[in-house]
Parts: sequence; C-alpha cells; structure tokens
Amino acid sequence: MKCKSCGRTDVPDGSAFCNWCGAKLIKTARKKNTELKIPEPRKLPSGNWFVQLRIKGTSVSITEPTERACREKARAIKAGLIKPEDKTDITLGQAIDKYIEANSEVLSPSTLRGYSIIRENRFKDYMDKPMKNISDWQTVINKDAAKYSGKTMKNSWGLVRTVMVYIGYPVPDVNLPQVMKAERPYFTPEQVITFVEALDGHPIKIAALLGLHSLRRSEIAALTWDNIDLKKKTITVSGAAVPDKDNKMVVRNQTKTAASQRTIPIMIPELTDALAAVKDKTGPVVKCTPNNIYVRINNVCRKAGLPEVGVHGLRHSFASLGFHLGIPMEIICLWGGWSDSKTVRDIYMHLYKKDLEKHQTAMLRFYTKDEILNAVDAAA
Repeated sequence: MKCKSCGRTDVPDGSAFCNWCGAKLIKTARKKNTELKIPEPRKLPSGNWFVQLRIKGTSVSITEPTERACREKARAIKAGLIKPEDKTDITLGQAIDKYIEANSEVLSPSTLRGYSIIRENRFKDYMDKPMKNISDWQTVINKDAAKYSGKTMKNSWGLVRTVMVYIGYPVPDVNLPQVMKAERPYFTPEQVITFVEALDGHPIKIAALLGLHSLRRSEIAALTWDNIDLKKKTITVSGAAVPDKDNKMVVRNQTKTAASQRTIPIMIPELTDALAAVKDKTGPVVKCTPNNIYVRINNVCRKAGLPEVGVHGLRHSFASLGFHLGIPMEIICLWGGWSDSKTVRDIYMHLYKKDLEKHQTAMLRFYTKDEILNAVDAAA
C-alpha cells in the first residue's frame, strides 16, 4: 500500500502506520455521541430547575431541585427508561400554579396578574379537585357563566385550556357564553373642544391630552421626559407601566404590540404649552398612577357635563375624530399604534350623528326630481 504522506509504495498492506515516515495510515472511526439531546434547563424564581420535552406529540414538563437532577430525569424519560408522571393526579389549582411558575419569566406582569386573579376567583368549586376526576368540564363552565361576562369566561377558560395542553391533558370541546361587545363612550368633535377647555388649570391636563393623542393608560404612566421632544413637537411611545400580581407598578421597556411603539406629533397646542410650562423635566411626565389618571379624567368629564369616557374613551375619541376629519386610516393606525385597520374599523370607528345625517341628506337630494333635472341640465 502507498503512504500518502511520504509517497512510499512498499508499505505492507494493513499497516496502521508507515514503516518509513511513521504517518498514520488507518483512520479510526469517530465515536458517535449517543447522549440524548434535551432542551437546556432553566432556573425558576423558586430555585427549582425546569425543562419541557415533547414525547410523541405530548408536552412533558420536568421540575427538579437541581440542574443535574433535571437533566438526568429528562434524559431518562426521553430514553423511555421511566414514564412521565401523571400530572392529572394534581388538582386544577396546582396545575395552574405549576404553569404560572414555569412561565413567570416570559409572561408579562399584567398577564401574570390576570392569571393569579383567575386562579383565586374562578372555578372555585373545582380548584381543589384532581383534574382526572373532573369529567364534565361543561358543568364547570356553566356554574361560573351565570356570574361572569362572556369575556371573563373566555379568558378564564383560555388559561385552563393552556394548562391542559401544558400538562398533556386532553382538551375537551366546550361551549362558552357569547362575548358581547360593550359600546364604549366617546366624545363628539364638539365635546372634544369642551373637554380640552375644561382641563384648563387642572393637574390632570397633561395626562388627559396625552390620552387624546391615542396613548393608553399604561403608556402614559411609563412616559418619561426622554420621550418628549418639544423642539420637534413629538411624543415617542416605547414602554408601558402595568400592575403585577401584587398590584405593584412595573415599567416595561415594551409596549402592548410592536405597532404600539411609535412616534406621534403633538397636535393639540394646549399640550405643547402645558409640557413647556413644567419646570422639572426629569423622570416620569405624569407622576400619578394609571387608576388615578382614570378617576381624575372622569371627574373632569362629570363636572363639564360630558360622558365619563375614561382614558380608553379618549383614545377612542382620537380615532373617531381622525375618521371624522378625513385622516387616512393608515395614518390613524400609525399614530394610534394599531397593528391592523380591522381593529380600528370594528371597534373604534364611529360615524357621528351629524355625519350620518349629512350623507342621508345627500342621498335623499339625489333621488328628488329637481336634483335629477339639475344634474341632467349640468351634464348638457
């Protein structure tokens, strides 16, 4: 055989090394890595370690006190050496607790708070029952459906359904109450002017005018002076302040959706003047809590004889006023931080009564005999 290193051709066949230069002639096969691959475990706030596997289409979660124990158990389950524990032995409440703990680092504070409220207040007759012993989930829903709105039941069952998937429990088909869309109050163009005038000298003026620029309560509460450019007359929305499960405010450098991160021109002169008049332009622009903003705005509405629209009603009024003024839908969505126009059309857009009357009158005039004759004469 020939040595590829020195070129000698008289090397005895089957030699592992060249007799002349000592080069290695036979490559030994690499030892295959037979270790089962598993996702990287992560440490939970409780100090335990957690990893989630997918076994034959079923989600299997493992929680152990140490990282090593978590890895070893995950590999043993994946290799089929041990069976995953039957998590339906735990109660519904325990299953929700495990899901919340395992996802506490990826869920927003407001979402965690909502889940905690559901855990404490919904399906109370079943929270302490093992899930495998609950056979009729429709009855579980029906008991609470008599007390709560369709939207509340949809959110509550949504958490239970997610937990079922998480622990590998078969999700049953159920019927939920119809979600009724509540008609939110908003201002007409004339009422917007009345409201702005009523804010003169009021401590909530800046917060309220920010609401009329489409900002949500959480966005107003998170706004800092770094987000205000008085020279360019712009507001940059890039964060949100939301309550956690303990009702403490947490400021996140993240908005509700990607589209919510936006820059809005300051369009109300009174807001420009109010911002410019503030002496200490450091820290939060509005220093009261989101709930306090809501209460104070409704106090102004009540005293001015206006509908109590709250902060969301001001955002609603921004969209409706933009539609009334003929501002293109794309611009309204851009300034308001709506990711698609369907949301704006379905929920936020209203034709004011005067607009309806104007279009109705135009249609009526078109079909009158005199109008038709005038149109024919003009065409001739």
